[in-house]
Amino acid sequence: MTQSPSPSSTQFLDPAQPNPCHLFSIRQYECAHHAGTVDCWPFERIFRQCGNGPSLEVTNRIVSDKGAHPVVDPKFIVHPPKGKKWGDV
Repeated sequence: MTQSPSPSSTQFLDPAQPNPCHLFSIRQYECAHHAGTVDCWPFERIFRQCGNGPSLEVTNRIVSDKGAHPVVDPKFIVHPPKGKKWGDV
């Protein structure tokens, strides 16, 4: 499996958060080698970043509101996992 980030990202405001948090998406690719050819499929990964805190991947915690804008599941916002900044890893 090969993954490479896209140079572009999409940014969305998370309206469920009283202090503005931003949702960022990056497009990566999963590739497989089959009979002399390489086939790749794009997929989006979505991250949530609030203030100066670390970004957390929330791809599997996204729900859509009636306007079809991505929103993080409110249950996840109440109990998010602990994250670390890259410099602290």
